[in-house]
Amino acid sequence: RKAGHISRPANAFILYRMWMMRSAPTVSTELKSIYGTSWNGLFSTLVKHHWDHLPANAKEFWMEMQEDTKTQHAVDNPGYEYRP
Repeated sequence: RKAGHISRPANAFILYRMWMMRSAPTVSTELKSIYGTSWNGLFSTLVKHHWDHLPANAKEFWMEMQEDTKTQHAVDNPGYEYRP
């Protein structure tokens, strides 16, 4: 990445995945020891399956977190524009 690159704010799923990673260190450690470098994709697949089955009110919490993150990102990075 270029110096000064500003990443996009995390979406609801990414925030949820980061929380799951911190909440399940034993699972992520076990996957890493069993699957080596490919454990990250497997973990994401498991989290995605869990995300797909979350009740709407649970997802709403993460959508609110997404909006909070987006708001803070705008404060921290005025004038930011997403450029793929």
